[in-house]
Amino acid sequence: MSDTASDEFLQPLRDAIVNKPPYISGTLPLSPDDFRLHYLDQGTPSYIDFADASEEQLVALASACQPASFGINQSDVLDESYRKAGKLDASQFSTPIVPERTELITFIREELLDDEDSPRPVKVELYKLNVHAEELP
Repeated sequence: MSDTASDEFLQPLRDAIVNKPPYISGTLPLSPDDFRLHYLDQGTPSYIDFADASEEQLVALASACQPASFGINQSDVLDESYRKAGKLDASQFSTPIVPERTELITFIREELLDDEDSPRPVKVELYKLNVHAEELP
């Protein structure tokens, strides 16, 4: 097939793609202090600094988590043979990262919102923390 023929064949597909992808990727510069996480382990306050975490601290964080389900076919499923993950709900942890004080909102606005949507407010909120490991305690 010649380049002209393939261009002709692909043009309807190109015309159909009018929106940007519904995601962005990249790197967000953070301060070393932003890698700290405070969390509750059975009601006891705990702390980990991901910039300098020991294996013991990572295991303690994983131990503080509840099993995490995942969505499949519009249902929540808990299947550790497929994915071993734990979770902490937003009420169980805090982080010094305040998205509104980073460039994250700017990136979202520039990359995901166009023209008339760009001035719309963007709300960012913590939902939960997922912890993935080869083996959860």
